[in-house]
Amino acid sequence: MIMVDLEEIKRKTVSVDGYISSMSEPFREKFLERKESYRLNQEAIERLKKGANKYTVVVFSAEWCKDCAKNVP
Repeated sequence: MIMVDLEEIKRKTVSVDGYISSMSEPFREKFLERKESYRLNQEAIERLKKGANKYTVVVFSAEWCKDCAKNVP
């Protein structure tokens, strides 16, 4: 099993705004459209809050990745 150094990942992490500003067109425009139209599922939020202090979620994304474009709001 590979151990992940979360502190190193945190040091290398960029903010959502930094990620968006680093994107090239047309990726930035399409990402912003998805970000603006995305609505959080309130029921899911309440369920996730119950265990939020137990987990760390790390999202890897690339502007050219179709799966990221589909699944990362």
